[in-house]
Amino acid sequence: MRIAGCKASSLESLHTSAAMLKFHSVFLCLMVIMLIRDQAALLSTLLVMMCHGAEGTVGMCLLPSNPTVVQNTGRITSMSKKKKKKKKKKKKKKKKKKKKKKKKSF
Repeated sequence: MRIAGCKASSLESLHTSAAMLKFHSVFLCLMVIMLIRDQAALLSTLLVMMCHGAEGTVGMCLLPSNPTVVQNTGRITSMSKKKKKKKKKKKKKKKKKKKKKKKKSF
């Protein structure tokens, strides 16, 4: 019997594999939410999870060794940039020149 990529032979390993299954579900939900637009990154992370099992996903979450995952996390940060507010340029008011009154000469 295999649960989450590890052999469950005793009660202790069943507990660890159940914890890993919970981790899998949370990790998968996060990956689906974060990488919904990037299909290649989602596919690569799913492949790593399937190949390495639960231990591979823990290692990948803490220290991502897969280069495609590292590149795609860079894309996530670029997607979540805040919109920059445009600064309105202040118009300079033109100063009106005062006309000097001429003295009337008699």
